[in-house]
Amino acid sequence: MIPIWAVGQWPIWPRLADVGVVLFAIGLIADTSRRIPRAEAQSLRHLLLMMVLGCSASYLLVTILFAQYGLRVSPNDRGQLFGGFFLFRMVQFAVVFWGTTRIEFTPQRLRLLRRLVTLVLVAACVPVILTYFSIVSCSAFVAHLPSSFNEAGPWAFYWTTTKCGWGTIGYNHAYTAVQILMLVALRMHLAPRSSAMTNAVLLLLALTAVFMSASRAGLAAMAMFSLVVASKKPQLAFITLSIVLCGLFTAASILPASISDRISQTFERQSTILEANKADNLSGRDQIWQTYGEFLKRNPVCIFIGRGFGSSFEISGGTHMLYLAIIVETGLIGLLVFSAFFYRVLSALRRYEVGTQPIFWATICLLVSSLTQETFYPVPALGHFLGLYLCGVAMVLCNRPNASLPRCKPLLSPLLART
Repeated sequence: MIPIWAVGQWPIWPRLADVGVVLFAIGLIADTSRRIPRAEAQSLRHLLLMMVLGCSASYLLVTILFAQYGLRVSPNDRGQLFGGFFLFRMVQFAVVFWGTTRIEFTPQRLRLLRRLVTLVLVAACVPVILTYFSIVSCSAFVAHLPSSFNEAGPWAFYWTTTKCGWGTIGYNHAYTAVQILMLVALRMHLAPRSSAMTNAVLLLLALTAVFMSASRAGLAAMAMFSLVVASKKPQLAFITLSIVLCGLFTAASILPASISDRISQTFERQSTILEANKADNLSGRDQIWQTYGEFLKRNPVCIFIGRGFGSSFEISGGTHMLYLAIIVETGLIGLLVFSAFFYRVLSALRRYEVGTQPIFWATICLLVSSLTQETFYPVPALGHFLGLYLCGVAMVLCNRPNASLPRCKPLLSPLLART
């Protein structure tokens, strides 16, 4: 997810994912099969289109109009810049979702996808571990990019930070955590019959990488997801716990003191998840939320229609809460549309995803983690996560083995098999 070329302003520096979306769009244009998606996918496509059109109207009629008439919150054009970027990303992600619903997932394609997603999951986690222990410096991944903050924005942190668990995903540890969580959920969805040992190893690898990312909300979401998945497969829980205990005893005896101290510091930070109600553990979020709350009190009309798509960055550097960002920019109307979309997503996943339903449970965990970060918003810090998530949802709707069978208790399985 590192930019491949420093062209234009840093938020729009192209990445391999951008190249992939362009090639994907070209393939869709060249495809003449005109495959009709299932009703659930069509419904979500319409809702997603409504969201894109609604955000476009908010940007054109509110963000830009307010700026033209001197009604900016602050004397800058950050709202227009970020709003335009948000729309660009939303169009990209809508193309990914729309295109994925048109794909026929044959058994051969699913086998290939299982291998690719496993490879990508490992390739995402290993650099996080390497940069965490400074085996590979973060600056090695951005040697082709500018190092000054004026040119590179937050990407300059890759030059100045010596010890971080970002890997090759991005400069925000929240992005690192949610990307890995989504990848492990997608892998479990594509390989529901994998051995418990394989799932345990991949789950522990993901947990380790998320822990080293230092994202507390991300670790909480990953821990919730792991507990739910393990509770549905007791064998997986037993093997995972055994590996953890063996790893802890081994690490305690062979790790150097410097590495042990580094892990202890991270553990101390991550342990504050259990005391999230204390203001000292919110990293200044309470003050940020208060700033946006005061803005809404001064401008009560914005509670209903919002201040305009992208305008939250005129007030501060981001809300650090998904639901607050939606209200500030698009009002309660936008929050209602967002809620309707995810209600339909969760309903479809609950109904059609088989096995342990990893993407369904990952969605719930991510929505909870959105209380302290803009997980499902097209902000620059979250990169292409939303595109990956929508792609995973579309794959569930297009690949539904035995979806026509009702969900039954295991006791009735032999009876169903005979009939």
